[in-house]
Amino acid sequence: MTTAVLLTTLQCNITCAHCSVDSHPKRHERMPLPAALAYLRGLAATPGIEYIDLSGGEPLIHIADVKSLAQEARRLGVRMRLTSNGFWARSVPKAVRMLASLQAAGVAAVGLSVDEWHLPFVPASVVANYIAACREVGMQALLSAVVRGSPHQARSRTPPADLENLVARYGLDHEQLIDADAWSDHRASLQPHMRTAFEQASIRNLVLLTWQILTAEGRGRHLAPIEEPYGLAPPEPCPAAGELPTIDPEGRLFPCCSPWTSRPSHAFGTVSEAGIADDIERMRRSALVRVLHDLGPERLIQFLGAVGIEFPDAHSGICNQCGQLFERLDLAQLEAAAVHVLDLETNGAAYRVLGIEPRIRLPDSLRY
Repeated sequence: MTTAVLLTTLQCNITCAHCSVDSHPKRHERMPLPAALAYLRGLAATPGIEYIDLSGGEPLIHIADVKSLAQEARRLGVRMRLTSNGFWARSVPKAVRMLASLQAAGVAAVGLSVDEWHLPFVPASVVANYIAACREVGMQALLSAVVRGSPHQARSRTPPADLENLVARYGLDHEQLIDADAWSDHRASLQPHMRTAFEQASIRNLVLLTWQILTAEGRGRHLAPIEEPYGLAPPEPCPAAGELPTIDPEGRLFPCCSPWTSRPSHAFGTVSEAGIADDIERMRRSALVRVLHDLGPERLIQFLGAVGIEFPDAHSGICNQCGQLFERLDLAQLEAAAVHVLDLETNGAAYRVLGIEPRIRLPDSLRY
């Protein structure tokens, strides 16, 4: 666990058709600055946290808050990053001014969201302005895309054809683009004394790109994402569960940023400003988070299907699997089911050898 997320606002100045958290201009949920600063201090004191990412919505709608948080993060010795739609990069000079001011406040990185659903609101020229501005101020350019593809492509990290189409629509230079995971792996392979030179060359010459598959969460469910039947591959563990603790504008704690945060009733309580580290550790130790992280949501779906809970026959990716779980069961029910899954994983072989049928005691409302 190296990164925590502050979901500082659910308001956004655009309305992308695929938004997994349903952000738009008329949403007014916003984390008060005093509370955000308190959460930041608690996260900075949490063992393992090196980065704090601001997300939304569009964080830079409230730029004064972002700068105050960045200044505090720098004082506390943690690095702050954020993701934006780039509305402020309508020209290179404007983009330079924005990035330079954020950098001066202490923001370490600003990434841009790029995909076909952003294009109706933010033109492709904004990305070129952003890349040029990053190079001028000495900040690594980072693009994050959502593309159409199959869950299999997401698992195998095989870039779908839609990614190639997107690169063409934005007019991006193939020779400069590099997969962010590949970049990170290469950096980690270097001797420490070589990393600074590599990073400086990367800022001048490369654009890091991350991508994920469109999934049926938030408004994305109306775009008919590609689905595949359950059972085509073994259950996929979720490395984000518990490793990306997220606090929403109301101070609610979640194990990851999406799709969990769209279901406030499934929050792991409200964080206490002085005890965030303990709150996060309790969440990470929960049976549900352990099952999702180590075994994957499909393993829990298999178990629940065996005791009579009906699920769709197909899914559009691992996040959608979690979404299907959240739509059917509350947090207490999921936790109870996860306890049994862990027991079966640990003791199932012994039960079979001894001919013991484990007794399953779930909440009455499950009606298995």
